[in-house]
Amino acid sequence: MNLLAAGELCVCDIVTILRLPQSTVSRHLGYLLRSELVEFTRDWKFAHYRLAAPTNPIHRNLLNCVRTCFRGIASLDAERARAAERVRLREREPC
Repeated sequence: MNLLAAGELCVCDIVTILRLPQSTVSRHLGYLLRSELVEFTRDWKFAHYRLAAPTNPIHRNLLNCVRTCFRGIASLDAERARAAERVRLREREPC
């Protein structure tokens, strides 16, 4: 969720940033999808994920926390910065 706070990302972007296997990333995105915390669009073979719009106060607070509570943690800040760069790249060069 920290990465998706930067914007919409392709699974391949998340795999690259986190240096995790695609199957692990997809499994965790599936959990978030079933929990209605993320949503996605599919473009051919690529799935692009983004944080879901909050549907209740708890969801809204969770998203606010994801965006603000963990700032200042070097590893998370670095991951989000890499995600923000990927978001900018994808605007010019989609998957």
